[in-house]
This record gives sequence, C-alpha cells and structure tokens, in this order.
Amino acid sequence: MVVRSSLLGSIGGRYTHDPLPLPHTFEAVCTTAERIRMVQDYLENPTAAENVSSYAEYQESEMTEWEFLSEIVQAADCGIPLDVNNI
Repeated sequence: MVVRSSLLGSIGGRYTHDPLPLPHTFEAVCTTAERIRMVQDYLENPTAAENVSSYAEYQESEMTEWEFLSEIVQAADCGIPLDVNNI
C-alpha cells in the first residue's frame, strides 16, 4: 500500500493531479511518519511508504532522498515496496 496525501498534489491552491515531492527536512519526516502510523493504526495492518519521483531539490532540504525515506520508514515502523525498476 502506498500512502499518499492529497496535500502532496496541490501547491498555492492549485491541484496538480500528481503527488508532489516534499522537502527532505526533519519536520517533514515527523509529519509523514505520524500520518503513516495513523493509517497503520486505522487499518490494523503494516503498510509500506514509497518515495515520490523528484526531478528537483528544495533548497531547505536537510538530507538526501534516501536518508529522508530511511528516516520516515524507521520513524513510522513501516516497509518500503521493492520496485525492480528502481534497482
């Protein structure tokens, strides 16, 4: 299961119809992990979080993409789906 927030698909009041990447900050890790834990608690099942493809970086990012995903997975106690296309 991929957890995607509708907030990821809008910016400045405009809806993009695609998930948008988050800045790789510790604040975003905490917020995202909290939402994943909420979904897991509601479903009473473990879930997996998948990174959103990103072709640009935020200036305020505090870590790399793989560090960001790793921090979220550890904080949310969730998995990462294996996508052979990304290997």
